[in-house]
Amino acid sequence: MSGGFDFDELEDLEQDRPLRAAPRSDEEAEAEDEAEADDLFDYDPRCTVATGLATDVALPAVAVAVETLDARPRGPAEAAESPNELREVGNTCFRSGDFEGAERFYSTALAAQQGQQSPRLFSNRAATRLKLAKWDQALQDIMEATKRDPANPKVCERFARCLLLNNRLPEGVHICRQRLKNLTDAQKADAWKPFIEISSRLSHHAGVLHEMEGILNSVHSSTAQRIESSPVADARAIVHGCDSMLKLLSDLETTSPFGVRLRFGKLRAYLYPIPGSTTSDLAAEERLDWAKKALQLTEELLQEDPRWPDSHHWRARALVRLQRRSEAREALRRAQLCAEEKGGQHNLTEELLDGMRHVDQQKERGNEAYRTQEWSLAKECYDLAIAADALRMDVELSAQLHCNRASVWHRLEQTSCAMEDLHLALRLVPSYGKARVRRGMLYMELERYGEAVHDFEIAFKETPRFEGLSAWRAVALRWAARPPRRNFYALLGLGVLATPQEIKKAYRKMALRWHPDKHQKSAALAQHIGPSRCPALRNVDRAEEAAQRFKEVQEAFEVLSDPARRSEWDPFEATGNSFGYPGRPAWP
Repeated sequence: MSGGFDFDELEDLEQDRPLRAAPRSDEEAEAEDEAEADDLFDYDPRCTVATGLATDVALPAVAVAVETLDARPRGPAEAAESPNELREVGNTCFRSGDFEGAERFYSTALAAQQGQQSPRLFSNRAATRLKLAKWDQALQDIMEATKRDPANPKVCERFARCLLLNNRLPEGVHICRQRLKNLTDAQKADAWKPFIEISSRLSHHAGVLHEMEGILNSVHSSTAQRIESSPVADARAIVHGCDSMLKLLSDLETTSPFGVRLRFGKLRAYLYPIPGSTTSDLAAEERLDWAKKALQLTEELLQEDPRWPDSHHWRARALVRLQRRSEAREALRRAQLCAEEKGGQHNLTEELLDGMRHVDQQKERGNEAYRTQEWSLAKECYDLAIAADALRMDVELSAQLHCNRASVWHRLEQTSCAMEDLHLALRLVPSYGKARVRRGMLYMELERYGEAVHDFEIAFKETPRFEGLSAWRAVALRWAARPPRRNFYALLGLGVLATPQEIKKAYRKMALRWHPDKHQKSAALAQHIGPSRCPALRNVDRAEEAAQRFKEVQEAFEVLSDPARRSEWDPFEATGNSFGYPGRPAWP
């Protein structure tokens, strides 16, 4: 039965039938037998599936019972066993763990009743089918039982459990509330206690899952919100909540639709925190461990259903987090194929593939623009790539993007922005040697020599052969102990390995920029036309500052261009350059 349960029909039955079951037309002995058989499925608050009572009946007893039934003398008018006898054999099969046999005998008994099926038989077969992981068929059976006997507390309790395991929580909550409204206090304290307990679980699980999945779905909100919120605490709480609900299920029940939903929630929580958040983030080792756990969950789900697109999709996300991009692309292709086999497409997979392609394209455009020294275009491309990579699933790729953009910021003389990108790159990948060295260079420019030494020392331990690192490290150590009056390299925008030709070129550039005549003319123009009419000239009245900077630039050039004075100011001399262009990002 694929449709939802008819709530109105259930309510009409409740109105026509008193809560306390009326005397049945069956014989007294049959009623007692059915009540005794119903004890097969006592309620265990830790399980959502009916659990058989302990029994001493061994498996061979089933065969004996069947043989005895088959050997019974039959009259001409007795072509088959009675429903009661078939039910008894089914009960014996259930007690011994032969659930397929129990299902077969219950089905035969129901067929033999020809339109007057007992609700107890439907209920018992439902419990048996739960043992066989036939979740939907079990729900169909218990719905039939409930229609025939809506006032039976055990039938209603099983109905609620079947709805839970079939992941039909809203229906379960609604039906339980309708039933609970009509219960007296005496009934609530007596036979209806198991039903009340499962009703509470349904309501609790529905509310908790709604909240948890709302948090997980927020990862698809606006970019700004996603970057600002990397709630590791929320992810831990979701994992704990899913584990708590999974512990209430048996191993078999974890494969039910409800169990699958919980496991999907858990693996999504493992991948939920956005790496590199300033507010909260996992350590690199724990982030890797969570990605491995998510991958393990997806592989378990694929073993149960290898054709489910969602499992392939989330396996791909876990693989990307583990920097296994080629395997991730293959998993995404499988997700697409599985969705096509089911007659549709997997939107999340399509969006993820589009995003990955966009990141790669913009990164390559940014690298090419950097090579041609088109700084504004390079920054624009890296901005687009970083925006498309808002979830930062591949932390190495994300770190490369921010490290490359830091180089562009440096070329645009935006040191604070460059530093911010390098901080983030190192939060993402603490062992990223190139980002570590570049941040050390920026610290040198800012005359923060102690912090530069710290970065260079870490980089030297991890990547001792990094080009130019030894020179930077030596200068940083010396200047941390005896800081120079001014960092002439930084004044001219040079590295400590600058050649005479580079020094002359940098001097010409900086002298042109800070020449007093240029700033005096700009200040006069701004005063003549008014800053309000020319917003670009509002802050050009910097003649005094320009004159001071021009003197510093001249002094720096005089010292660095004279080998003797440069050697006196800094005993170290070598050749090289500062940041260089990122090109195709490489990992030392």
